[in-house]
Amino acid sequence: TYGSVFFSLLFYAWGESLYVFLMLFSVAVNFTGGILIEKYQTRKKKILVATLIINLGLLGYFKYFGTLTEAITGLFSADGTGTTLFQVALPIGISFYTFQILSYIIDVYRGNVKVQKNLLDFALYVTMFPQLIAGPIVKYAEIDEQLHVRTESIGKFGDGAMFFIRGLAKKVLLANTIGMVYTDVAAMAPEDVSVVT
Repeated sequence: TYGSVFFSLLFYAWGESLYVFLMLFSVAVNFTGGILIEKYQTRKKKILVATLIINLGLLGYFKYFGTLTEAITGLFSADGTGTTLFQVALPIGISFYTFQILSYIIDVYRGNVKVQKNLLDFALYVTMFPQLIAGPIVKYAEIDEQLHVRTESIGKFGDGAMFFIRGLAKKVLLANTIGMVYTDVAAMAPEDVSVVT
C-alpha cells in the first residue's frame, strides 16, 4: 500500500505538483469525516453536510469561480464583456476524485460500507493513478476488498501489460494520426463548414 500511494501521488504531482496538496487535504478531510460519522451517530447528518460543503466548495471554486467573476464583471461593463478577476487553474481530475470521495462519505453515512480506518488504504482509494484522471468513478464498496485482498501473478501482469500496449498503440497509431489529419483539414476548410468543427 505504501508504494502504491507513493507512486500514485508521484504520478499526480508530475502534472500538478502544487495541487497534490489539495488532493491530500481532501483525503485528510474525508478520512476524518468518515470516522466522525461512525463515531457520532447522533450528529452524523451535520458532519455529512460539513464534508459535502467542503468538497463541493472546493470543486465549485476551481471549476466555476473564474466563469462566475467573468459573468459578474460582464453585467457591469459598458460593452457587456466580462473579465476574469482571478485566473484559477483547474486541478487535474478534481471532479473524478471529489465525486469518488463523496460516494464513500455518503455510503458511510447510509451504513452501506464500513468506515475505512487505515489512512493509507483510503488515500490509495482516492489517488489510485490508473483511474484518477480519466475515470470511471469507482464506488468504495466495489474496491474495498481489493485494497486488502488481491493476488498477483505473472499471468495477470502479462494481461495488464497487453492492455497497456494495446491502449498505447491505439493512442499513438490511430488517435494521434487522425488528430494530425483533422488539424490539416480544419486549417483548409472554410469556417462555416460545420462537419469539420
